[in-house]
Amino acid sequence: MLDGPNDEGEMFMRPGKLSDKFPKPYKNDNEAKAANNGALPPDLTFMVNARHGGEVRVLQIRANPHRTRDATRAQIGAFFL
Repeated sequence: MLDGPNDEGEMFMRPGKLSDKFPKPYKNDNEAKAANNGALPPDLTFMVNARHGGEVRVLQIRANPHRTRDATRAQIGAFFL
């Protein structure tokens, strides 16, 4: 995990902790859209914190991203609903 600055003002790597946030997979929204056929992926941390049992919903989305909540099929390439 990138941390710092240290006493000399330099960034350094350290082992991760459970309290650390996950790094973002893309540098910005444009890069995320380009990698996902124009769909901006949601920040799933909001889903986890927004409701009781949100962790389970995130696991369901990750396990089967093509399936929507009402059991219909999503468009090919549009995985973020």
